[in-house]
Amino acid sequence: MASLLRAVTRTAVSAQPSIAGPSKLAAFCTTPLRRIADNKNDAAPARAHRAGSSAGPSSVASPIDSDSVGVTTGPGKTQRDAIDSAMGVLDNLARDVAGSPTSTSNTFELPDTPERPISTPSQGLTPVHVASGPLYSPTTLPPKADPTLEFLTNLLMKDGKKAQAQRFTTRTLALISTLTNSNPLPLIHDAITRTAPLVKLQSRKQGGKSLQVPVALTKRQSERKALTWIIEASKKRSDRELERRLASEFLAVVEGTSSAIQKKEEQHRIATVNRANASVRI
Repeated sequence: MASLLRAVTRTAVSAQPSIAGPSKLAAFCTTPLRRIADNKNDAAPARAHRAGSSAGPSSVASPIDSDSVGVTTGPGKTQRDAIDSAMGVLDNLARDVAGSPTSTSNTFELPDTPERPISTPSQGLTPVHVASGPLYSPTTLPPKADPTLEFLTNLLMKDGKKAQAQRFTTRTLALISTLTNSNPLPLIHDAITRTAPLVKLQSRKQGGKSLQVPVALTKRQSERKALTWIIEASKKRSDRELERRLASEFLAVVEGTSSAIQKKEEQHRIATVNRANASVRI
């Protein structure tokens, strides 16, 4: 409503009559022009609607659109008359809008959307990970590197040159991956499992003779023995690069043609023969 009032007021102010000169204005206007005085007592009311002046014919042309605003400017009307007439029309419009219960011209109603019921699962939700203890702990976290590869690197290292041994291990893994077109880690673990012995033979002199006593090995000792046998068997190959010899030996262990497997079987056979000496204290 306030924006419409300002728009009509600006339109009325811009509709100033074009007067040819003071001589013609005095000739055709019988009543003096009334202007808003600086004094409040002499000033006319802001919204006083007065009838148009009964002046004679005039060459004044009003640019105000009478259809859109509702203000009719007859001959001899001044700017003040146009403003008062516009104010009266706006007052009538405001009373009409205030008296009507609802206005359907400027209100937009959203379409009624049916409320969708919230669907709840028939069965209770179960957590994805059920852990009895803390989710992260030093025992449950995966290692930063594979311990078997670290073990192999330390066995390949000579004179403290660990960076060189790590390059040998990396190249060996790359060659195995190229030859088998698969992940090399499972193949290395399988080769170690096939070659790892369960017991070792330890000599003991008793009664002037030497006895072979079988002793059980731990997991780390067994893996170390298996890697040592694989490295020793790879040195007998004719390839020049160490990584090629080592990769070929790992593949030979998986195929069952490596000499490291024969060493394991021979050690188990001797331990079985000397199983009576297992009770001998070392």
